[in-house]
Amino acid sequence: MSLKIRRGTDSERVTITPAEGELIYTTDTKLLYVGDGTTSGGRVVTASGGGGTGFVGSQGDVGFAGSRGLQGDVGFVGSASTVQGPIGYTGSATRIPTGGTTGQVLSKVSGTDYDVNWSTVSGGGGNGGTLTSDLNISTYKIANGQNLVINGTDYSITTSTLYSNVPSSTFPTTDYKIIKIGSKSNNNQLSLYWGENNSDDAVISINGSINPPYGSPQIEFKSSRGTLNSPTVLSSGDFISKFQAKGYDGNSFINTSGIVFCVDPNKSVSSGAVPGSIIFFTQATSDPSSGIGHIITSDGYLGINKTNPSTHLDVNGSGKFSGYVQFGSYTTTNRGNLTPANGMIIYNTTVNKFQGYQNSSWINLDNGSAA
Repeated sequence: MSLKIRRGTDSERVTITPAEGELIYTTDTKLLYVGDGTTSGGRVVTASGGGGTGFVGSQGDVGFAGSRGLQGDVGFVGSASTVQGPIGYTGSATRIPTGGTTGQVLSKVSGTDYDVNWSTVSGGGGNGGTLTSDLNISTYKIANGQNLVINGTDYSITTSTLYSNVPSSTFPTTDYKIIKIGSKSNNNQLSLYWGENNSDDAVISINGSINPPYGSPQIEFKSSRGTLNSPTVLSSGDFISKFQAKGYDGNSFINTSGIVFCVDPNKSVSSGAVPGSIIFFTQATSDPSSGIGHIITSDGYLGINKTNPSTHLDVNGSGKFSGYVQFGSYTTTNRGNLTPANGMIIYNTTVNKFQGYQNSSWINLDNGSAA
């Protein structure tokens, strides 16, 4: 003998208010409800256990109809992988993305709630890790006070914290991207490590197309006195930037040679004008006084072992040439326009003779006679 109770689909159930004690069975969801006389559709018949309330569906689905001390409902309506309400959260439903591999972690893709994807971060120790996945987020920066280290041996990028403000889905693949390290109030550093077994390939390679007269790749240095937030004017001789090479002497790395870009030590800075010079230097020992410097001034003067040349070539020391030396050719009239100094030598094309300025007078060098 069987007992049949009121039945119908779940959509039909919610349109009625069963009397107290009246049973309703839903033919599509296979659940049993009991009326209390006031609740539309009745209340689901539950089985208590495990410290919470739940139901057991006829098709084997297991779920909770109420809450278990969480902020949102915890429940399953269909299969166990489809979540009707987020666990422990208030809001719309969410789903963990499919795919992924062992060891990957979920990371935010955008600022939208629940917009996450799988990514891999491995290694790192205490100061960061090797980024082995696409940096598929909107921005990346080096945190204040942190260093970015690029290792040429294992190709890792290491930093304690990586942020950015590069507006791209990948980092960085399109034109006009900017990587900024630190800020105006922090002295941050980019370090490159190149292993001993690497080839002679460039550690830094800059590639670009040229659209004359503009558009060539460049490296730019900006320097001032004062602070980065409040710069003040430079002075004569101030270094603007420097390339410096250091070698290991068995105990430490010491200076060997370098190139300095600076304000011309013999000129002054004024509005709209910062006269520049380039100094090439070498050092015999770690003592800077052992160095020898060569300078090109803002006037185009070249000083060899001299920092204040007064002519286009000013040498402090002797010279040796493997080829010929051609002296300036002047007529007697042109010679009169010179500001002569003792020791000056010219070739006079009017008389076809070498002439020198000696003891405040011009003489012919072939016989010493007055010229």
